[in-house]
Amino acid sequence: MKIGTDIIQINRIERSLEKFGDKFKMKFLNSDEILEKNSKGAPSFSLREEAQKIHQIKDASLSISHDAGFAIAVVVINQ
Repeated sequence: MKIGTDIIQINRIERSLEKFGDKFKMKFLNSDEILEKNSKGAPSFSLREEAQKIHQIKDASLSISHDAGFAIAVVVINQ
């Protein structure tokens, strides 16, 4: 099992979106991710089949939370 985390100030993302707009989104997201909206706002991601085979990934999950101006993401990968 592998775990990864990332934390960021929400206003940093807001400022970047205001300043760079779609260019900012395109730097970090592919076109499908930009268009995708889950009805409950639940985060999700997918890995290419090739990446799953190379890294022997059986399953992966993502959790995102936010509070007091910060957002954190945690990914768990089962091998």
